[in-house]
Amino acid sequence: MPSQYYKRFWNELRGDMYTGWGKSWWYFETAPVGTILKQIEEYENGIVQCYDLITPENSYGGLGKLPLPLDEFREYGIYKEDFDSVWNTRNPILKNDLYKHFDTIRKRPALFLSGLSISKLDSYINGYQAACSFKGIEEKLKPRWHLF
Repeated sequence: MPSQYYKRFWNELRGDMYTGWGKSWWYFETAPVGTILKQIEEYENGIVQCYDLITPENSYGGLGKLPLPLDEFREYGIYKEDFDSVWNTRNPILKNDLYKHFDTIRKRPALFLSGLSISKLDSYINGYQAACSFKGIEEKLKPRWHLF
């Protein structure tokens, strides 16, 4: 049985130090038994958090650990194409241009790199390119490292 997809508005604030982000839309991709495979949180102020089995958490939250109660979410079902459209356009990690991704890293390097060195950046780039290959994402702009 294929994955299932849901979109639900959360009419409550986070209740933590990020409560100023506002209320949020939540999107889920689940296994047939409700296990959350991907999760998108889209807040009123424009911040988007995306989690999956490869990136299950960050400094702001993480992928839900408990299965969704599918009987409660049935009315919030959406099409796979609708979920994928949001995932592919709003996920800050899925920039298909490495130089745009560098702009994301530049804003918060500690979030992406475990240290500020050229070797840490090189390891990150190798991981990024491997993830793009694994997820079938084609880079539009390949860096010419010999010019670095």
